[in-house]
Amino acid sequence: MIAVSMPAMLLGYMIYLFCEVFLWLRIACLLALLILKARYEALRGRGKFAKVAIVACMRIFIVRLNAMLRTGTPWRDLALPVPENTARLQGTA
Repeated sequence: MIAVSMPAMLLGYMIYLFCEVFLWLRIACLLALLILKARYEALRGRGKFAKVAIVACMRIFIVRLNAMLRTGTPWRDLALPVPENTARLQGTA
């Protein structure tokens, strides 16, 4: 058996925990970006100007983050919004 000092073990464990937390943070950020991108595309599909759509997405993001910080709840919106004009775009309506 290889003798390992206690500080080396703690450092290895801290690095492991940091990698795990960083991985989950990256996944959460990607989900948030996908949701905001889908909302932006839906707004643009309804004819909104680009700057108007960006400001609307920023406002939604800030309101959600504020509510999450106030109540201490995690991000829960996993369903991507569907644009209202999807049927017209696909030619089925």
